[in-house]
Amino acid sequence: MSGPQGGDERNVRKLVVEPLETKFISRLAIFFLLFFVAVTVSTLLRMAGNASGAALLGIMMYLIFASVIGALLLFSLRRLRAREKAAAMLASSSGIENGTITFPEELEFEYGRLILGERPAKEFRAEGKGKGRSIPFMNGEFRLLITPEGEGFASFPAVKILSRPYEGVMLLFMTSEGRVVCRKSLSIPTSEGSLHLDLEGMGRTLRGRIYSTPEKTEKIRVLLGIPEWGGMEVRVAGGAIREFRYSMLPDEKTVIYAPYGALSLSGIARKLERKGVVLGHGEFLIRFTVEGHLKKRYSSRESFKVLMGENEWGI
Repeated sequence: MSGPQGGDERNVRKLVVEPLETKFISRLAIFFLLFFVAVTVSTLLRMAGNASGAALLGIMMYLIFASVIGALLLFSLRRLRAREKAAAMLASSSGIENGTITFPEELEFEYGRLILGERPAKEFRAEGKGKGRSIPFMNGEFRLLITPEGEGFASFPAVKILSRPYEGVMLLFMTSEGRVVCRKSLSIPTSEGSLHLDLEGMGRTLRGRIYSTPEKTEKIRVLLGIPEWGGMEVRVAGGAIREFRYSMLPDEKTVIYAPYGALSLSGIARKLERKGVVLGHGEFLIRFTVEGHLKKRYSSRESFKVLMGENEWGI
């Protein structure tokens, strides 16, 4: 592979993932530090009136020591926040036009694929290095499943920045190119009749229609998963809904900026503003379930594909 391969779409959406947990911890640490200093100074000032010269010297040494420790803590927190803000800085100062991302300055980077959810839980698999002021949008296949609990799997084409002040910032790419290949019917025989789910791929969208014989209301659920993680599924339809559409690809090409240390499946889902999400290319599983008489569960499962090209997928 000679370098990142690009697409030619003009509209590209930018998202920035920032760790809310670290921001909270930083503010909490600063609060406790200020509280500790205030209490310590107040106590020492009350003692100082009756203290001897040697005691006053000890008090001064203690204050100097506490000040040094406090300064080091604040400096560490500031550096931590600066590393986290690097992703937002790079996103705001980068331009995107005609499928090309332009950096504010010449940067060194690695390109490859980022994997989340496996062992190790996070891994960037570099395929090569580059240097320049711009890179094309990496128009490759991606794969994403995140449950409402923040578990799942993800695989993105990715770029990792090696140059300061953006060292460690990741760019993850989600293309909107592809199509759902599916034309299937699922049937569930129950104790009171049968249920049917007709599925059809329409461009980037999976369309489904549910009907029953005889016609009645059932406790129905439609769930999506991937073969590699069969125990993890995301509900996409159910209840009283009898027709649904679910987009398997984003409406527009998307670049996610994030510091490597802050990357998580829950953080990505939060930025996409979805509690559970299934997106991308490859083979997927759809499960059609119903709770029948005496709370007995019936289900049927099938697979379908989302293709990047005309006939093949490679993840």
